[in-house]
Amino acid sequence: MSNYILLELLGHKDARLVYVNLDTVTHVLEEHTLRSTGSKLCFTDGTKLVVKKDIHSIAEAIARRGE
Repeated sequence: MSNYILLELLGHKDARLVYVNLDTVTHVLEEHTLRSTGSKLCFTDGTKLVVKKDIHSIAEAIARRGE
């Protein structure tokens, strides 16, 4: 079963939510903007997504994906 997590995109006033498959995330970086801090997810296909969730909680979820 794939490991999906619901995340809110950073920088969207309408609070867009997306489901992310953590099995396809290669790594997570801390992302700073003028107004807030979030996490940048990098995927196996080369795409990137910036979300509001704390980098540490995403990293923990990725670490648990094999369980």
